[in-house]
Parts: sequence; structure tokens; C-alpha cells
Amino acid sequence: MTEDRWNKAGIKYTVIDTDTNETTVFNDDKKERQATKEWGRTVMRLRKEGTFAELLKAEINVSEYSAKEVGDRIGSSLASVNKWKAGDSYPLTHFVYRLSILLHVDDWVEALVRYNQMIDKERMIE
Repeated sequence: MTEDRWNKAGIKYTVIDTDTNETTVFNDDKKERQATKEWGRTVMRLRKEGTFAELLKAEINVSEYSAKEVGDRIGSSLASVNKWKAGDSYPLTHFVYRLSILLHVDDWVEALVRYNQMIDKERMIE
């Protein structure tokens, strides 16, 4: 059995599964809704639970750039971008910085932090 709890503003709610005692909190804030509208659900899901390669591939697909254009604009090659998208290697720090600026003009700092956290986490697992 699940139980839903809404706050007075109707913005935040909690779903409690009384059988397993699992609690899930959802926050429907404007920034997340806008990002979902702009990037799509797949990118938003991958930002939370995907790998860097999956996220980069999805973000390039949603952007106005091809993989070759991304490589040209950040000073890298198409082969390198394809390796990053396939998960065969990770970009160097300066390329991560340039990717975040190219793909996230308005919130590039947040993207830079997200990319670095994902890469660091994946490197720890390897």
C-alpha cells in the first residue's frame, strides 16, 4: 500500500510504501521542470543515474551540434568525442570544461561539476 503526502503548496510530495517502508521524495521545482522541457526526460534521468558516456551521448543528440562539430568547437577530434561517447576513455579536464560551456551555455558551472563528479565516481569503480 502506498501513501502520498503533499505539502500545502502542492509542490513537494512524499510517497511512502507501507509494505516495504520505502520513502521517495519528489521535488517539482521550476528549474528541474524547465531543464526537462529543454533537455528531455532521457537526459534528466541519465544526469541522475547514467554514466558519463551515456549522458554525453544523449546531450550531444539533443544539442544542435553533431559529434564532429563538438570536437571542432572544443579543439578535439571526432575520434576522441566518439571514444568519450562510447565510454572507452574520458576527456581531459580542459575538454570537460569546454564541453560544459559548449553544451550548457547558461548553467555551465553546474554541468562542469556534474561531469567531474560522474567521471570521478566511475574512475573509482574501475
